[in-house]
Amino acid sequence: MFKEHPGRVHLSVDGWTSPNVFSFLGITAHWIQNGELRHIILDFIKLTKSHTGRYLAEKLGECLRVYGIEEKLLAFTVDNAYLNPVMLEELADIIPGTRGTEVMVRCFGHVLNLIVKAALSQFSRKCRNKPRTTNTRGMNTTDADPQDDGDLDVLDEGLNAHGDVEEDLSNAGNEDEDEDEDAVPDKDREAVDEVILEALYDDEPDFVLSQDDIKAGRVALDKITALSNRVWHNPTIRAALAEKAGEEELNSEVLVRAVRTRWNTVTLLLERALDMRDTLEQVCDMAQFNDPPGRRPPRGSRARTSRLRRFILLDEEWEILASLYDLLYPFLFVTVQVSSSGRTLVHEVIPFMDTLTDHLDKFRNNDDIPPVVRAAAYRGRKILDKYYTFTDNSIIFHIAMILHPRYKLTYFHKQNWLPEWIDRARELVRTEWRTNYKPGPPAHPATEHEASENTGKGMPSRCPGRLSAKASASASAKALFADLVGRPDAANHDALEVYLEAPPLVTVHNPLEYWTPLLKSGPDAALARMALDFLSVPATSVEVERAFSRGRLQSPGFATLLVTTQVRASTLLGSWANIPGLVDETETVNLLSGSKKGKAAPDAGPPIASTGVGARKAKEVIEIESD
Repeated sequence: MFKEHPGRVHLSVDGWTSPNVFSFLGITAHWIQNGELRHIILDFIKLTKSHTGRYLAEKLGECLRVYGIEEKLLAFTVDNAYLNPVMLEELADIIPGTRGTEVMVRCFGHVLNLIVKAALSQFSRKCRNKPRTTNTRGMNTTDADPQDDGDLDVLDEGLNAHGDVEEDLSNAGNEDEDEDEDAVPDKDREAVDEVILEALYDDEPDFVLSQDDIKAGRVALDKITALSNRVWHNPTIRAALAEKAGEEELNSEVLVRAVRTRWNTVTLLLERALDMRDTLEQVCDMAQFNDPPGRRPPRGSRARTSRLRRFILLDEEWEILASLYDLLYPFLFVTVQVSSSGRTLVHEVIPFMDTLTDHLDKFRNNDDIPPVVRAAAYRGRKILDKYYTFTDNSIIFHIAMILHPRYKLTYFHKQNWLPEWIDRARELVRTEWRTNYKPGPPAHPATEHEASENTGKGMPSRCPGRLSAKASASASAKALFADLVGRPDAANHDALEVYLEAPPLVTVHNPLEYWTPLLKSGPDAALARMALDFLSVPATSVEVERAFSRGRLQSPGFATLLVTTQVRASTLLGSWANIPGLVDETETVNLLSGSKKGKAAPDAGPPIASTGVGARKAKEVIEIESD
């Protein structure tokens, strides 16, 4: 399959630790074939040593050689782990054609996650409270006094305690909650995110807030989060809310539960809460969920109630939550677009970033928006700027944008890029074209004059090495009128320059559909090949993360009899079976039938590619003829 593929292959690489503490390096391959995007899980490699950049590069290099695609690679899509750039530079040392970090793409889904985490950090009490200087405008965003959080402390019980009267956790679960049980956070990624966000607090902030503004935001979000937890973990409260919602003919009967490792659940919680505002206030004010006036049973008492009145939000707190929802929703929308299809491509990233930059600026600069939400927009903008700058370190983004017929260089002009930045982008695409894609000049048939000199036949010239006067005059006349009557010189035709000189095609929305027909023949075939190679680069590592999700369901803890080799085999087989002709169905059925009967399938060979014994066999399994 890869052996006969004429284009480039892209990889997504990510690390994962299974519930039983086995570490794996997941690798997915992505390419375009006959106008259709393809992907498979290439391998699921068990890691047995310390995860240094060199070790990861060695394991990745072994895998690439097994599959014979080390010379087919273009881009690598990875998350923001600090080892990934090191791994790719080490891989370039092991396999020089891989080009290191200049072809690295940072997962856009992870970037979106970081931006929203940065915005929400403004509402978190975990935000570092390091005293700095104050001024006449108030306190900066890190100057809140941790000793003056009385309004927040009163909510701790609602945020952390699930032991309410009449609570029955066995009846509190549903599909969403079960999914959360499977949502094991990636500790390494969380640690990297914390380091990145910590840098926000090290910079002197340009946006300042008063202590009251900071506390107002934190109390508002803590109240609705605490109430959400109470509703989720108390069947009685949940039933009362559902009944009230039914009476008011609302579309929803329960609050979304915010989960720490899923920032988008905060946005969904805010959306649901704003829709159910009046209903929530009615439920929180019900007598059965509050202590009688003047009486509060001691902690742990069975007579103690949920005291829901403390979670009723003030009008100004609802205003904060409404503005925060408006700030966050576009990120949820883009995340759904990026994650649902798993087909977001690299040329879409910069337009998304530009749109989100404008969105954040509107919030940051709007004096009518609550200050704490404006500060959140400021934090999100800082992270977005950081990762926008990183796109300059890779050749992939700019070349892909230019090779989109709708954008070309015109997009950069419309976004007011500096002229030197646009010139650099133009030179990037020219260099890549001339170095790796532009065809060499065709062989020319000898002219009549050249033939006569080489063969000794024909009329000799008057002077060696010179044309006759008649021939010279004829050549001069042709040159004089070449632009008017001459035919295009195929030898001097440069498909890229012709493409760049033409105006953008604003009606083209799918660049893959535009370039695929041009790939078959004609002067633009080589440029079409380059365009399809760069425009097919995945913008996220969604597919490899989905592979980890499937791998976790097959790993010990869910099926205790399985071992790591079986996890690897079943995960890869499930992916390969989606590519027509890649897996022999008859042989697979016979193999599985033999396994069910407790018999070994004769001469079956290894079920998946291996970096050890059986590598040759595995390679033969996947190298089939392409369409």
